[in-house]
Amino acid sequence: MRRRSKSACRPCGNPVIEGKFFYYKKKDNDNIGRIYKGNFSLITGKMVNIHVKQELRQRILDRIKEQKEEIALSKSRIIFAKVIALPVFQSARTILFYASFRGEVDTFALMREAMVLNKRVALPLIRKEEQRIVPMLIKTLSGLRPGPYGIMTPEDEPRDRVDAAELDLVVVPGVAFDRRHNRLGRGAGYYDRFLSGLSATTPTIGLAYDLQVVDAITGIEAHDRPVTYLVTN
Repeated sequence: MRRRSKSACRPCGNPVIEGKFFYYKKKDNDNIGRIYKGNFSLITGKMVNIHVKQELRQRILDRIKEQKEEIALSKSRIIFAKVIALPVFQSARTILFYASFRGEVDTFALMREAMVLNKRVALPLIRKEEQRIVPMLIKTLSGLRPGPYGIMTPEDEPRDRVDAAELDLVVVPGVAFDRRHNRLGRGAGYYDRFLSGLSATTPTIGLAYDLQVVDAITGIEAHDRPVTYLVTN
């Protein structure tokens, strides 16, 4: 892995790990993308076409679905190796993961590795009626059960709940990410709400296949929080 020179590409201040390169981008909170004609909503002085996000989301989901399983596994192994080599992963004591499903980058191998390293592993309990997630500590993956949307979910044990302030690292799901680390979720807003209440000093990691990374996600809103690290194959 080699570091690009500072002059190579600096549109945003967070590190990107992609292919063989590890480089930094300057901080820039400006919204990006073009203004499209259609049904608009006014957010932070910019016109946003919700349909553009929906179309991008579906396009990327189709790409993930069409990707062969053996290719997805190969890419996931590459991403796994990069994540566990990150100092922020190695130093973290308590990590909130998500349970990958429907062809997403595999997170179960990462959770097993974290357990081997004696880290505290948490998964989100999905409270669909409240439209929020609650971090829950788990000691094994065998006790998970299918929850809302078919996502593997821990049991709701009050003693296993962990406060967001205790999290040293959060691994964040996303359908698509752009090169400024903005993310596009599945549209329900669970992680948008969760991340808005997370300390700004808590690092976050987005995991993505190369086919999930786009130049720009149109319609980034004021409350949207980019991930600190973006790790791809």
